[in-house]
Amino acid sequence: MLECSRRLPDLYPIYMYILEATTFAEKFVQLAHKATLHGGVGLTMAKIKEEHWIPYLGHLAKKVIRQWYG
Repeated sequence: MLECSRRLPDLYPIYMYILEATTFAEKFVQLAHKATLHGGVGLTMAKIKEEHWIPYLGHLAKKVIRQWYG
């Protein structure tokens, strides 16, 4: 069961849970990175967190962006 730690006033978003250890998650981060015009880790994470939830997103975003510019 997933539980929210705080109540959002008048807003109950539906999040899509994506496992972090999948190729889909990496491709999803790449797509978000492109959509933010290569805005960096923080902006990429903010774009993803608008509607999706990926555990350990910070580590995954750093890894994917490092590979991108590698």
